Amino acid sequence: MGLKVKSRWVKKSLLWISGVLSAAIVLTGCEQIAGVDIEKWMVQNSALGSYEAKGSISLRLETSESASLNDEQREVVDLFNGMELRFNHIAMENPYEISMNGEWVSGSLSMPITMSADQDGMALNLDGISKPIYISTSLPDEIPAEIGAIQQQFQSEYAELMRLVSAFAFKHLPNPPEIKLSHVTEKIQGQDVNLTHVHAVVKGSDLLPILTAFIHKVAEDEAGLKQLISELYDVLSPVIEGMMTMNDPGAVNSMPDKSVLVEMLYTAIQAELPALLEQWDSWMKQADQDETLQTLLQDDSYVSVDLYFDTHGYVRKQLFDITLAPKLEAEFSSIQSIQITGEMEYWNVDKPVEASKLDVSDALRFEGPLQPSAADFFRNVDPDSVLYELASMFDLNRTELFLMPFSAKDKEMAAEWDEPFVEFGITYVPVRYVAEHLGADVSWDRVNQQVTIIDSLTNKEIILKINSNHAWIDGNMTALPADTGLHLVGNKIYVPIKWLVHELGGQVEWQQQADIVIVERVY
Repeated sequence: MGLKVKSRWVKKSLLWISGVLSAAIVLTGCEQIAGVDIEKWMVQNSALGSYEAKGSISLRLETSESASLNDEQREVVDLFNGMELRFNHIAMENPYEISMNGEWVSGSLSMPITMSADQDGMALNLDGISKPIYISTSLPDEIPAEIGAIQQQFQSEYAELMRLVSAFAFKHLPNPPEIKLSHVTEKIQGQDVNLTHVHAVVKGSDLLPILTAFIHKVAEDEAGLKQLISELYDVLSPVIEGMMTMNDPGAVNSMPDKSVLVEMLYTAIQAELPALLEQWDSWMKQADQDETLQTLLQDDSYVSVDLYFDTHGYVRKQLFDITLAPKLEAEFSSIQSIQITGEMEYWNVDKPVEASKLDVSDALRFEGPLQPSAADFFRNVDPDSVLYELASMFDLNRTELFLMPFSAKDKEMAAEWDEPFVEFGITYVPVRYVAEHLGADVSWDRVNQQVTIIDSLTNKEIILKINSNHAWIDGNMTALPADTGLHLVGNKIYVPIKWLVHELGGQVEWQQQADIVIVERVY
């Protein structure tokens, strides 16, 4: 199982974007309809300060009646078909602090989930694991404090950046071909609320013409581009100044005048636009010949959004339906369509809201180079839990190591490559290399000339000593297999493969024809 996590700064978008991004696809550029300024409302909702919400997102897979799936494929399709993520309560205190409690559901399987996030990271509590998972998004300690201050400055301007970019996009994207407006009354949190209902649909065949019109409108809008550059300068100038002065305090004085910089950047953009437009037109022609892409650009692929705005222009309810009819690879070619639907309700929008915070004092922490091993992770997972069942379904709880044995006369070369060697019919492997791949921690005691192996999954302790045919397992001395012992090759200790792998809960398989040894462990 690869548990390496490389985190990026993702906060409030985690949940809001599920529906509003879909809405942006079909509602950006909406001009006034029946006197309602949809564009203004969409810009306002792209940079909310706080809200509470509840809802769900579901996945449906439509397969052909003649589908011939093997058991493994059917298991995967059945898992995803009908899968639902329920948000029982979301609380966004500000753009960087958010919490959620909900549930993952698929058929008879269900797994409660709680989450909280702030500027430093995201915490997850999954039913079936004894500790929360914490994914850090803060800068490592070795990063200079000045860079951390610049990052915080950028984060503080995130909402305004979103507003500016959204306003520019909404201005230039044309109206979708299908859009309707009506006035309705809906229940939100049990209360009747008067709402403006906007329904819009973009079909696959509409997408490229919309994007093409957008690109050309942007290229023609000199005043709009200059205004965007100017506004971005105002927002980002403190960040830029911080970066410039970090190593040279006097560098800020060398920054060009704002009007000069705006003109310079606009000129640079204009110089590149002809080539970009030419590349886009060329790509459009190639897209006509791309069979896979064309299957997504037909009318049976579409995005449908229903947004319900209150009298203040806030989204209080939304429904979305993203249906794709792709041509998948042969393994899953029986899947005819993929449908993602969602429904959300919002209240206390831009009002005081308090997000809950998970206790991460004893969490499994993913922080920079500090990553839990698979054994560390599964030691905390209940083997009877839904989480473990899901991990097993995708072999995330399994590790494999492929080794190519050398002959005894080439044992020094084998040691250089961390490979096994065979001597008198016994296969020997380097202790550290194999033990660490099976989830154990290995340390060397130079004074006592011994190696200590601690199994991260079971906490079993194995001590091996140079010039000894015995091992100490959890304090009890036991003899190594008859006629074998430790081999010191170069600076590496070798022991019989079957003995070591067995003690660490693994299995050994020898593929004679390929002359390969496979070491496997299931956590």
